Amino acid sequence: MKAFRINPQELIGGLALLGFGGAVMAQSSQYAFGTINRPGPGAFPFGVGAVICLLAIPVLLEGRINKSELAMPQLDRILPIILGIVAFALLITTLGLVAATFAVVLLAALAERPVRLPTATILATGLAVFAVVVFIVLLKLRLKAFW
Repeated sequence: MKAFRINPQELIGGLALLGFGGAVMAQSSQYAFGTINRPGPGAFPFGVGAVICLLAIPVLLEGRINKSELAMPQLDRILPIILGIVAFALLITTLGLVAATFAVVLLAALAERPVRLPTATILATGLAVFAVVVFIVLLKLRLKAFW
């Protein structure tokens, strides 16, 4: 029998998905589910939580690997992505959707080696335009495009 090791990244990711999906299902169960013909406000989030839990299963099973060496997470690549998400959350209400989109894309681009800022700037511009058109123009969400 071959010995296997558990990849901690896959295990943590799978457990996080399972926990998040379970939390969504638990929270949505406080709302009415409705009927099959007229679903209530809790039906869709409950279904999404169930799908997330189902997607966690292959992630957990993939965590069982047969490799002798496991790569350590590269914090210099994870940190810019986390900082980009935090910057987006902080900037969306103060500076608007465009600045928040630029912040998340440009900070996340720092995780790529080599860093290609011109490409990231073009991507940020396209995503900002797309976000403004979809969320502000079409969906009419009450977000500020600019400060």
